[in-house]
Amino acid sequence: MPKIAFIYPGYENLGIEYLSAALKKAGHSTHFILDPVLFADSGGINITGLAPYFSYSRKILKEISQLKPDLICFSCVSDNFSWAINIASQIKDSFSIPTVFGGIHPTSLPEAVIKHGCVDAVCVGEGDDAIVELASLLGNNTTDYSIKNLIFKNNGNIISNNVRPLIGDLDSLPFPDKGLYYERFGFMLKGYTIITSRGCPHACNYCANSFMKEIYKNKGSYLRRRSVENVIEELKIAKERYRPKFVHFCDEVFTYDEKWLEKFIYFYTEYISLPFICYVSPVFVNEKIVGLLKEGGCCKVQMGVQDIDEKKRKDLLNRHYSNALVAQAINIFKKKRIYITCDHIFGLPGQDEQELIKTAEFYSTNKPDNIEVFWLKYYPRTKISEIVKSKELANVDYDKFWNGHSNDRGIARGGDTYNPEFARFQLLLNLFHFIPSWLRSFLLKNRLYRFLPALNPIFITILFRLFNRAKFDLYVSTTFRRYVYFIAAKLSGAV
Repeated sequence: MPKIAFIYPGYENLGIEYLSAALKKAGHSTHFILDPVLFADSGGINITGLAPYFSYSRKILKEISQLKPDLICFSCVSDNFSWAINIASQIKDSFSIPTVFGGIHPTSLPEAVIKHGCVDAVCVGEGDDAIVELASLLGNNTTDYSIKNLIFKNNGNIISNNVRPLIGDLDSLPFPDKGLYYERFGFMLKGYTIITSRGCPHACNYCANSFMKEIYKNKGSYLRRRSVENVIEELKIAKERYRPKFVHFCDEVFTYDEKWLEKFIYFYTEYISLPFICYVSPVFVNEKIVGLLKEGGCCKVQMGVQDIDEKKRKDLLNRHYSNALVAQAINIFKKKRIYITCDHIFGLPGQDEQELIKTAEFYSTNKPDNIEVFWLKYYPRTKISEIVKSKELANVDYDKFWNGHSNDRGIARGGDTYNPEFARFQLLLNLFHFIPSWLRSFLLKNRLYRFLPALNPIFITILFRLFNRAKFDLYVSTTFRRYVYFIAAKLSGAV
C-alpha cells in the first residue's frame, strides 16, 4: 500500500484534506508534514533576520527519511511557490521520491512549473480522482502517462493530458480528512473550517476564477453545491469529534443561493447551533438573507468591495454593482449586529490620492466594523494581469513572472504594488473604527492623514485585528497558537 505525504506551510488546507480523504477511501496511506514557516510567511509575518533560526527544513527531511513515502505532494499558490520549490529541491537532493505539484499556481502555469528539476508531475484543476489514479499506479509498480488532469515529465519530454469533467455531485466526495491536521496539531482546533460549494458565481479579474472557468469550459457546471443534508452530516461528526467553538465557511460566496440558505439555516439551528463566519458579496445581500444569517448564529461576515470607483470596478475588476448597494449591505449587517469586514484593493492602475480620499469618505459615512486592505498582485493568467500587460498600465517583469516565478510578498504584505504613501490611507481606514465621525471628517478635510506613519501593511492588519477583534478570528488565534507551539518546541530541542 503506497504512502502519500503532503507538505504545506503554516495553515490548514481544505484541498489537501479532501485529497487525503479520497486516497484513504481508495485504501492508500497518507501523512502530513507542516512547515510552520516561522517569520518566513509569505502572507503574514516575515522577518528575514529571524527566519533562518527557526527553519524547519532539517526536521522535514528527517521526517521524510523516517516515513519513506512513495509520493510527495505540494499544494501551491503563487505566494508559496518559491517555498515549495526550495523544499522539493532539498528533498530531491537527498531522496529519489517522485513529487507532484498541484494548486492554483501549477494550474495557471503547468508548463513552466513542470520544467523545474524537482517537479515530476503537475496536477491541473481538481485532483480528487487524478491523485487516486496516480497512487494506484505506484502501488501496482506500473506506469501510465495518460492520467487526465496530470502533466508528466519523462526522459526530458513533457506529456500533457486534458482535464476531466468537473465533479458534479459533491455529495459523492468523502468528508475532508480533518484528522490530518487536528490529531497532530491541537492548536488548530478552535474553529472548524468547511466548504459547502466549489466554484464561484463571479469571475473577478484579479482572481483565479477568471481563468479557471475557461479551463473548465464545457466540462460541467463550474459552480456546484453540496446538499444541505450532506453538510449537516459533516458538521454533526465535527461537533461530536472535535467540539469546535465556531464554524468557518470558506465558500467564495456563502449566500448566493437564497433557497439553499433558508433550508440550511433551519437544519443548522436544529442540529449544530454554533456561531459561524462566512464570505459574502454585495450582490447577494438583502434583508432576508442577513436575517437568515443572524437567525443561524452568524457572528461575522467578510465582504469584498475592492474599489470605490464604480467604472473601474466594472471595467478593470469585472465586479458589477453600485456603491449604493455596498452601502446598503453594510448598513443591513450593522443593523442586525453582525460584525462586517470589508475587503479593499490598493495599488490598482490609475489609483491616486483623490480616489483614496473618496474611498475614505465613503467608509467614513458607511462605516463597517473593519476594513482590510489587500495590495494588488498580478497573479498568473488572471484577467487583470492580461489587461495590464496588453495596455502597459504597470511596470511588471513579465518574462520572469510568466515563467513560473513570483515574489513571495502576499497581498496582505504589499503584493506587487506597495506604496508607502498609500499605506497612510490604510492606517487611516483602520483608525476609523476608533474615532468619531467629526474627527474622521476633520482628518480628511485638512489632509492630516499625510502625517500618519507609513507602517508595514501586515503589521497594520495584525495590529487592528488584535485591537478591533471580531468575536471569532481564526487567523489571529491560529497564528498566535502556531507560533507559541513551534517556538516552544524549537527552543526545547524537541525538533
